[in-house]
Amino acid sequence: MLKLKDLDFDIWEAEIVCKSAPDGKLDCNLEINTKEKEIDEYNWAPSLMHQGLIFDARTINNLENTSHYWKGGSEYENDNPPS
Repeated sequence: MLKLKDLDFDIWEAEIVCKSAPDGKLDCNLEINTKEKEIDEYNWAPSLMHQGLIFDARTINNLENTSHYWKGGSEYENDNPPS
């Protein structure tokens, strides 16, 4: 599940591609796509892409049965970034 504020979206597909970084950690790219959901008469299917996600692990197998999160910030002071 992908949670955006108070909205929950079911994951449709997810892909993580990793390579070894020079420091022995994993440098990963993550892509998550969600199932379409109707909200206030509009259909939404947010996706998330992140490049350069670094894990303190030597192989992808070291991540099995683990949980990871990151607390992001925003350069914007409100919830409406400029378009």
